[in-house]
Order: sequence, then C-alpha cells, then structure tokens
Amino acid sequence: RTRMEWSGMVEWDRNQMKQVLINLLQNSIEAIGKNGQIEIGLRKSANRMLELTLSDDGPGMDKKTRENLFNLYYTTKASGTGIGLSLVQRIIYEHGGSITFESEEGKGTSFAIRLPEKAGS
Repeated sequence: RTRMEWSGMVEWDRNQMKQVLINLLQNSIEAIGKNGQIEIGLRKSANRMLELTLSDDGPGMDKKTRENLFNLYYTTKASGTGIGLSLVQRIIYEHGGSITFESEEGKGTSFAIRLPEKAGS
C-alpha cells in the first residue's frame, strides 16, 4: 500500500536513495513472509523536509536487534553481512536527514526517514 500526501521534485542522489529503498523494502519483504503487508508513505513536514515512512506488519524486532540495528556488521540473517542498515543510515545522514524506527515484537516495524527536499540543505 502507498499513502502519498505530497508530490514534487527532490534533489537527492538517485542511486543512493534507490539503495536505501531496496535495503528497507528487502528487509520488510523478508520479515512479512507471504501474507504480510507493507505500507509506504510520503508527506511534507516542517522546514521543507519530507518524511518517508515504511511500515510492515511482520514479527517486529527483539530488544537486542533494536539496540544494534544500525551497527556495522550486526545481522540476524544467516547469510547477512550486517552492512545494509548501517549503509542506509550513512546515506540518509549524508543527505542531511535522519532515520528512526519503532518496532515491537509481534506488532511489526516502522521506519521514518526525514530528508530535506534538496540534499545537504
């Protein structure tokens, strides 16, 4: 599902933002299995900032995973490298933004990315 409350042009690095979305979506897809749902939202917030949200109704994360989520090389996957979310965080920061998340076991996970319309501003 999508919930778009803004449309317009942004000045972000296309390839880096593509990588952010691929990493977040891949994690959500793996978490929800065959019958889960993912919602992507976009809205304008204060000071020419945009908020992109990605939420899933998967199993959520335990406390240890939440505490280590953005740590380089931390992974819960047998074949994971632990680079994906630390890379996502770095890209968002380099664009002048921030990323936060909420997750509760049994209730899913939601990421909120706040970015200026123009990277670095």
